[in-house]
Amino acid sequence: MKDALQGIGGTSIVLAFTAPLRPFTLVPTEDKEHFVQLITPVRTF
Repeated sequence: MKDALQGIGGTSIVLAFTAPLRPFTLVPTEDKEHFVQLITPVRTF
């Protein structure tokens, strides 16, 4: 997630969650059509 946030830069973002432990997206508010980051959580036991 840290790398995704650095790639977006200094703009505002929208986090879109669907359910716990499911992939979510980071979308910048300025360039929604061209840039989306998909984050997939990993469980570690």
